[in-house]
Amino acid sequence: MKNSTLVKIFGLAPLMLASTVAFAADEQGGGFNALDVNQDGQLSVTEASTKTELSEQWTKADKDENGIIDKVEFSAFESDIDQSEKPAGVLESMLEKGEKMLDEGDTQQ
Repeated sequence: MKNSTLVKIFGLAPLMLASTVAFAADEQGGGFNALDVNQDGQLSVTEASTKTELSEQWTKADKDENGIIDKVEFSAFESDIDQSEKPAGVLESMLEKGEKMLDEGDTQQ
């Protein structure tokens, strides 16, 4: 397997993990679909009021300032929240370990 393929795999792994976590959160009642009571594909201020963090940061989440939050805006908001909760350097550390593993794999072939 070429190094570029492995780099792509290791680079995509954190994104896949994040999407899996987001899907699991949604299924457990903390995600977009659970908040979208009328199932119209967007969140109103009223629907978002049940999620304190979103309600408190409504203007940050409503990027296009149209008074509703769609799935794209919600995902971006959740991602921003997740990133702010992670300790600094976690992603960089994961990438460094992946690169080291790749380098060690090259010497074994």
